[in-house]
Amino acid sequence: MRAGAARRGRRLASAALLLLPLLAGCPGPGAPVVTIDVEGRVVAFDGTPLAGVLVHADGELTATRADGTFTLQDLASPYTLTLGGGDTEPWVHAYEGLTSATPVLAPHVDVSQVFSSHGYATGSVWGGSQLASDQVVVVCLEGRAFPVRGCGRADGGDTSYTAPAGWGGGAVAPVRVHALRMRVDALGRPSAYLGYETHEADLLHEASTTVDVLPLGALDASRFHGSIVPAGGGVLLWSGAWVRLDGNLALPFFTQVPGAGYLDMNAPHLGDGSALVAAHADHPTGWAFAWLTTPITEAFDLRLPEPPSLLGPVDGALGVTAATEFRAIGGPTGAKEFRWSPDAGVGGPVVSLTTASDVARMPDPTVLGFDLVPGGVYVWSVSGVAGEGLDAAAGVPVLPWLYVAFAGDPLGLSGSGAVATSLTRTVTLAP
Repeated sequence: MRAGAARRGRRLASAALLLLPLLAGCPGPGAPVVTIDVEGRVVAFDGTPLAGVLVHADGELTATRADGTFTLQDLASPYTLTLGGGDTEPWVHAYEGLTSATPVLAPHVDVSQVFSSHGYATGSVWGGSQLASDQVVVVCLEGRAFPVRGCGRADGGDTSYTAPAGWGGGAVAPVRVHALRMRVDALGRPSAYLGYETHEADLLHEASTTVDVLPLGALDASRFHGSIVPAGGGVLLWSGAWVRLDGNLALPFFTQVPGAGYLDMNAPHLGDGSALVAAHADHPTGWAFAWLTTPITEAFDLRLPEPPSLLGPVDGALGVTAATEFRAIGGPTGAKEFRWSPDAGVGGPVVSLTTASDVARMPDPTVLGFDLVPGGVYVWSVSGVAGEGLDAAAGVPVLPWLYVAFAGDPLGLSGSGAVATSLTRTVTLAP
């Protein structure tokens, strides 16, 4: 009896094991691999298409077209893409575990590579007369044929402005010049909007183009207010607000250094009636940057996250190889970007990996023809990127916040988002 019961038990156990894949919803042995065709797009942090970027996946190598798009077929999903490029500042950025058939990817690219051409718009304000002590004129540039970024301003007592501009190639940049004149209080908060105008001009590479502005005609305004709160003991370094004119340009009407935890001022009735709010915070373990788009008539609540915490390797670790695990926890939910930069004089590309995991290994840059330097010292950090999963977070740039803060240009941001970056550590690769 006991032997028969044992045999029946073994048969039931075997049957249960055969059923497990079906019960778990997993394919059984020999099930076909799910493949997809991928039509992706690679953009810079301001949405500018990146052409000529190398794209590698599953042994296939291609390059992005003029509009930043690329095509790869029959990729096993989830898949890993490795992007790379750059002449003077080479870079490699891998994305691990993508599932979208139409991914938008914003790799970690140096500002100078995006703005390879630059020029200036300059001119008089208020007919060449001095602005009153309580007035400001903000001047920003919008590309008419392709993205152009740049803003300048004239403060009380000034007679002219200068707006540095950058764009992605070409000797001539057709632009629309926007000028906004406002009255401000002692804290720099706008209390009235005294004029707005636009002009069209052509900027020349490495040259100055004169565009005089005389913004007239009072604008209606509404109260604009809300809170800005950094998490985990963060300290606001700056905060600002822009009125959105369209999907590619917004005009700054308030910036403050150090940042204010509560904004309360007037916002002009321009564009679609929405505003962009952004802030940068310092933190004992790194820094955070966050933004949101909101109707100017509604109160906002902007929250800045804590940066990720690095677990290992320890600072100064030696003998790092492709098998070494880098670990970090915390930060915004969505994805993590691990980044390794060669120390001064080492050479080689900056290498990044965007992943949904808290654990990462250095990507292999040789698939794109780049090499890490054996025995070289690399500086590494981890950024947490907000987003609904890896596919969404892959399109959120780790922004060059210094550029955003001091150029006065929101880089075409829309919606809402947050990025928080840890402090750095160093490691030395195995010789």
